[in-house]
Amino acid sequence: MDLSIIIPLYNFEDKVLTLYNKIIDEFNNVDLNIIFINNGSSDLTIEELKSIHKKNNKSVKIINFSKKYHIDIAIKEGILHSKSKYTAIFDVNSNISLKYLNKMYDTIIKSQEYDFVCVNKVLTKINIIKKTIFNVVDKLFNSTLNTEFTNCIIFKKDILNVINQNNINVNDVLELGYNGYIYIVKTNKSQKIKNILQNNIENCIKYIGIINLFISIIVFLIYITLSFLKIIKFNYISIFLFFIMLFLSLFSILLSFWMKRNNISSNYLKRNYIIKELIGLDNDYL
Repeated sequence: MDLSIIIPLYNFEDKVLTLYNKIIDEFNNVDLNIIFINNGSSDLTIEELKSIHKKNNKSVKIINFSKKYHIDIAIKEGILHSKSKYTAIFDVNSNISLKYLNKMYDTIIKSQEYDFVCVNKVLTKINIIKKTIFNVVDKLFNSTLNTEFTNCIIFKKDILNVINQNNINVNDVLELGYNGYIYIVKTNKSQKIKNILQNNIENCIKYIGIINLFISIIVFLIYITLSFLKIIKFNYISIFLFFIMLFLSLFSILLSFWMKRNNISSNYLKRNYIIKELIGLDNDYL
């Protein structure tokens, strides 16, 4: 196969046939393998996918999850089953046109210097308040809230093997030193701060611990000062509560370092999820 396109879907029954037809039209001259991933949909998405597979069992493959998982898990499972020269990921929720997927494919096959090609969305309009918040979050978590990785990317087989062998996220490809070409799409919608927090759980725990530690020490010093000046009455229970807060703060900070050292945040990518059925695929993946 020249190209495998991995497409995670959730409750997409009304649009999946249209999506499939558009893909076939865009890549009608390509030896194509479409890996649909039904991410625990509660509607009839899986039935629509099975109907499409019956019409084209050579090119259409299906992974059916028993329940909804994080999109990175769905993508990871699709990557495990890709054996093509090029692998593409298309996130239907990214609001990126399929034409960009075709552009990415043309770019990577025509230029041997690129190992991957992707699409990023860049926020064009932002007010002062948002800009201030974004700058703080970006510095804390080494992120870029005004730029969003869309999960629309195509890469060569070398990167496919690196992702599988090292159990890493597709987003990490951008930081591995490979040569890439990035299409920029302007948008008025910024990515949600909660997405940054979810992807940086160790740092969240660490900063919560540091803030809690700082506040506890300040409150304790104020309390001791006021007690010394006899403005308030000294109370051992307050001292006991301070040491509890101190312990929780230090525990949070140490926990964050332990999680980072043991790579806990990426452990969810391990195959501890349940696949209900594989259609047109087997477990003989790379």
